[in-house]
Amino acid sequence: MKKIILFIALCFFTASSFAQAEIKTLTAKQVYDLIQQSNKPSIVEFWVPNCSNNVEIVKEYKKVVEKYGNEIDFYLMGITAKPELVQELIDKTGFNYPLYIINVAQQINLMEKRTVFEQQFLSLFKKKHRQFIRVYITKDHKVLKINKALDIDEKTLGRLLE
Repeated sequence: MKKIILFIALCFFTASSFAQAEIKTLTAKQVYDLIQQSNKPSIVEFWVPNCSNNVEIVKEYKKVVEKYGNEIDFYLMGITAKPELVQELIDKTGFNYPLYIINVAQQINLMEKRTVFEQQFLSLFKKKHRQFIRVYITKDHKVLKINKALDIDEKTLGRLLE
């Protein structure tokens, strides 16, 4: 009997230690609301799960999230209509932080969905629409920086944490 209980406990522990990141579909308003409810700074970033260097991108996210995930909320927003692509990257990289997919009501192509999401999201912060890869938001819910660069700006991260 003890062996069975030990075996069940070991199976449960093994399954929970390899738990996958949850993939949610969120609207711009839902992301905004989550940011407003938090007392931490936030980063909202777009990524494309089926781009050619997606594994390297997710590995970079993983490093940043491991370093700052307790101090900063990350909203990594996938531009895709296929959650299985996101799951495939999770499986390849071992990334276990929540990943999201943009949700826009209109039936339009993915890049147009991104543009609509950007517009809706920035308007909630009373900012004019600009294309972005990443938005840095302070813990008092103000946009610190809107960035089109792929690389994380360590200086801006430092300013978020002040």
